[in-house]
Amino acid sequence: MKTTYENSLKYKILNRIKNIPGNVVLHSDFENLGSYRQISRVLNIFLKEGRLAKISFGIYAKAELSEYIGETVLKTSFSIVAKEALNRLSVEWDLTAAQKNYNEGKTTQIPVHPSVRLKSRCRREFSFGNLSLRYENNIYAR
Repeated sequence: MKTTYENSLKYKILNRIKNIPGNVVLHSDFENLGSYRQISRVLNIFLKEGRLAKISFGIYAKAELSEYIGETVLKTSFSIVAKEALNRLSVEWDLTAAQKNYNEGKTTQIPVHPSVRLKSRCRREFSFGNLSLRYENNIYAR
């Protein structure tokens, strides 16, 4: 990325992204750097460059451009990113019954789909590509 000025908004947001621990970046992480539209424009540039991937409204994941397929890929698995996003949003969640049974050795069936059981309310949809986070029993925890 060519950034000619260190005081440009693009440069400031890029440095902030590098300094954020974990893989999830919220739009609100940059609200003190500029207006909502300015920040959105820069984040859209990063989406097109493949530095970020949008997983929900105002929630982005750190990503990179794959040299093999030429598409944006997440730096970690989608299920880890989605659970980290729930944590960043202060949503309480737990493992699903299938995941608990597998971890306890009660079954040998491996849970395939990224899913969680919500303990607090969350109506957001998290998705990337053809993957989406599923809520156990479609309950959004009233």
